[in-house]
Amino acid sequence: MRGTIKFFDNSKGWGFITDENGNDVFIHRTSIIDGSKLKQNDIVEFGIKDGRTDKGQAANVTLALKKTT
Repeated sequence: MRGTIKFFDNSKGWGFITDENGNDVFIHRTSIIDGSKLKQNDIVEFGIKDGRTDKGQAANVTLALKKTT
């Protein structure tokens, strides 16, 4: 699935993706498979794995489109 980075703190290694349905999904730096530095509004592709909440968390995150501004 695709989503947009809502927030990501590269120094702390966590943030949230807003998915195609408008839901926020937790992301941890260990789930970013290409080592990209993520910024607000970047478009990413990802899966979902079990997490600390019933919502799960992002897995196998890759950068699809980098924010240009």
